[in-house]
Amino acid sequence: MRKLLSLTIALICLTLLACETEGTLTKKIVVTSPTNVEIGLYEGEFIIEYSIMGIEDVDATITTTSDWLRIKENKGGKATILYTTNDSGGIRQAAITLSYESSKANVIVTQSNEATTPILTLTSDENVNIDRCGQKVVISYTLENSNPTQ
Repeated sequence: MRKLLSLTIALICLTLLACETEGTLTKKIVVTSPTNVEIGLYEGEFIIEYSIMGIEDVDATITTTSDWLRIKENKGGKATILYTTNDSGGIRQAAITLSYESSKANVIVTQSNEATTPILTLTSDENVNIDRCGQKVVISYTLENSNPTQ
């Protein structure tokens, strides 16, 4: 009988411990986009995607450690962050902290003091057949890391 009572008490303790652990873990913030963001010299924006485990329709509180980063929007697990042109002369770094109750997650942002290299990706067919002179051809592409002209 004692063994049965001891086993029952142990099971109750484990159940209570598991419930408390589960409640603690369900409010953890998870950043689903990169937590190290590298950006170029010129102003622009990027998106941080996150979720709060076990909770829906609640947004994290977001703070930054610098004045060259600004929160444009924070809604539905996506935060749009604006950044200014780096006129400091060197590489600069800042942290963005996402928090909900006692859970926190950080994203480190490093801004270069050089323009980024543009990446042009062809999205149309690689081969184009031209039947006659003056024929119009459509070539489609995407451009990443575009820099403003000066």
